[in-house]
Amino acid sequence: MKTKMKSGKEEIFLSIPDKNVIAVLEPSGGSPVGDLGEEVRRLLAAPTAGPSLEEIVLKGPARSVAVIVNDMTRSTPTASMLPPLLEELERLGVGREKVTVVVATGTHRPMTDDEIRVVLGDAVFGTVKVENHDCDSPDLVDMGTLSTGNRLLINKTVAEADLRIAIGEVLLHYYAGFAGGRKSILPGVAGRETVMNNHKMMTAPGVGIGVVDG
Repeated sequence: MKTKMKSGKEEIFLSIPDKNVIAVLEPSGGSPVGDLGEEVRRLLAAPTAGPSLEEIVLKGPARSVAVIVNDMTRSTPTASMLPPLLEELERLGVGREKVTVVVATGTHRPMTDDEIRVVLGDAVFGTVKVENHDCDSPDLVDMGTLSTGNRLLINKTVAEADLRIAIGEVLLHYYAGFAGGRKSILPGVAGRETVMNNHKMMTAPGVGIGVVDG
């Protein structure tokens, strides 16, 4: 079987012996989004699940907003998704001075200014506060103990924000079930101790691709 995979900004072509191919998993359906910005606006107003952003903002105070974004090790199109999100927040009375973008570095190194510009895009870079998460910060906030017995220590800016919004990609994950969503918190903006203890679960019985419970 011949296939290809991404490596950085390039593609690598591979040839795999047919006897080593157990199965090929394909998406069940769907089509590419035309205008990503317009799609973000549409889903902020009418999400597939849960209340709209407007309902959330109007329900409670949004004096501070933490927008969690992936670092440069992920392929999330953050630069296309942030502008419509910030514009909708502004329309709802939440100015950019109330927003802090927190880069979910997990235990990775902090991003440089040039890398942050690439991830956020020229339209957003320099218009909002940006913070690299530090998993070793003494200011991490203890949010309690998870069902696994793991202490959940997370970024102070995220913990203390009135509103938290995570931008990420949803992908199959070999032990978390799916990437995106909750992984923006753990490991994204969690403390090193929390992340390391969580990673120990990857060999626990029952974990696997697409499994989110148990």
